[in-house]
Amino acid sequence: MSLSGTNGRVPYDEEVGFLPTSKDSPDTNENEAGQKDTYRLLTREDLMQLDSKEPLWLRLRWGLFILFWIVWIGLLLAAILIIVFTPKCPPRPVLPFWRSSAGYWVNPFAYADSTGDKIGDLRGLVERLGYIKSTIGAGFIVLSSIFSGQFTNDQKTLGLVDDFYTIDPAAGTMEDFKYFVRSCHKNGIHVVLTMDFNSVSAKHSWTDSTSMLEPYPSGGRISRLGGDARTVIQGTGYYSVLGSQFVDLNLRESVTLDRVSLGSKWFAKYPTSQIYLNESVEVVRRIRKVVDEMSESSGKPKKASPTNPLVINNNILTYDMLSVDDRDSMALAAASTTDPRQSDLVALASTFLLPGTCLLYYGSELNEETRNTKFTADFYPFDEKTVFTGSNETDVLLSQLAMPWDQSGVGFSAMLSNVTSFTEYLKAFKFNETVESATSSGRGITSLSLVQDLVAIRKNESLLWGGFRMLQPSRITEELNFEIFERKAEGFPAFIIVLRKESNAVSGTFDFSSVCPSIIPKIIYPPNRNFPIDQPVSSQRVYLKSDGQPMIYVFKCE
Repeated sequence: MSLSGTNGRVPYDEEVGFLPTSKDSPDTNENEAGQKDTYRLLTREDLMQLDSKEPLWLRLRWGLFILFWIVWIGLLLAAILIIVFTPKCPPRPVLPFWRSSAGYWVNPFAYADSTGDKIGDLRGLVERLGYIKSTIGAGFIVLSSIFSGQFTNDQKTLGLVDDFYTIDPAAGTMEDFKYFVRSCHKNGIHVVLTMDFNSVSAKHSWTDSTSMLEPYPSGGRISRLGGDARTVIQGTGYYSVLGSQFVDLNLRESVTLDRVSLGSKWFAKYPTSQIYLNESVEVVRRIRKVVDEMSESSGKPKKASPTNPLVINNNILTYDMLSVDDRDSMALAAASTTDPRQSDLVALASTFLLPGTCLLYYGSELNEETRNTKFTADFYPFDEKTVFTGSNETDVLLSQLAMPWDQSGVGFSAMLSNVTSFTEYLKAFKFNETVESATSSGRGITSLSLVQDLVAIRKNESLLWGGFRMLQPSRITEELNFEIFERKAEGFPAFIIVLRKESNAVSGTFDFSSVCPSIIPKIIYPPNRNFPIDQPVSSQRVYLKSDGQPMIYVFKCE
């Protein structure tokens, strides 16, 4: 059939051919036009006829069909066997940030000054976030109290908080606090704020409601200052464990807890921030209830801690007597706001290697001990005193000293650039180490570099949530004063930790093969060329030698 025309649809001639319908027509028959027929498709009847004449094709098709199903079923069975017999992934608990990272405990007044008044403040702390995040490796910051009256009061006494709704003007403003929180979140750092509801200033506005105050006991009490534990407010005596400048809150009264809730709710609008409630052992359940209600209403987690962080200053056997729950919930620190820094590297390392929350108190990374002295600086804390003895020479005040960034003091405050007072301050307290010297090129191993290694190794699963077990001490171990324990999480490599802080030189051979066949040195302090880092060694006979320096060995099981 021929079509032609110029109707716009077919502008040229086209020949259309059809397949031949005759079964016996040869494939190359010519039609009437002299053209060859195209090859035709095989029909079902053609295939059946081919199978009868050529059985090889039938067997081939059946073979391919059977092979397909055999392979498919085999793959299915293999997948099932792999799923059934492959060991399951070890459990990984969801840890809150205070368990999954190390914390850095900061007194903002003593850290960095941005205004030139020689007192640290929140914006100065923001300028040092890079050090906290990158150099230390901390995942959250614990701020000591920054509320009104903490530093600025007419009694020149630290800790006289008179308002939980405002920031102490020496630390900054509420806008400064918001800027600080935003900056921390931008750097991936959580914020924990300390609020002490046990005692407040006798001039606090809450003292207007006398039902919130702890009644003075009829039998009388002695304050921590040694005098009468009585504070007179509106002509009536109330109990004060810290003396007449303070008054204790009656935390058994619902009206007090309501005020506590209101006093802390303003902080709930800052995401990923925490409230650290301290010094309220008697009413921990009720305080926790308030915090839980705040958490539920705001949708943000809150942390309530009923006790002071455990300051590590004893041996590991003492820690071993704690229950498992106590170990996991304990905040571990080598120093605190009331416990001055000590030059105890073993205690410092223990806060990273034991179960619990690690809190590194500012300046502890330099491993400098603070001692009492009569030196009074012309910068923070000036001539402030503490409530415990009314003295500016107390251990508590030693916990508030200015951060030694460098020898000149410029790192703390630019106003110290042309004076020698900071250098004299370092000499008076016998500070030989500063951040500047500890981070200098070519310095070698320092306590700060050890802290960096400890922060890094603490990210291992067995150290994050693993169990704690003192390895069976032998007579030799006890005589040599080695403290050896294991940290192990199910499904993950165990760690063997060896600590010793005695000053005498000793040595001994130990067998750790009951824990694992070989061990890999991860942290060796002081350095020992016989234990090259990351080089596996046999665990059956391990020779440990102490030359009287603090000894911190961390081995990973292979």
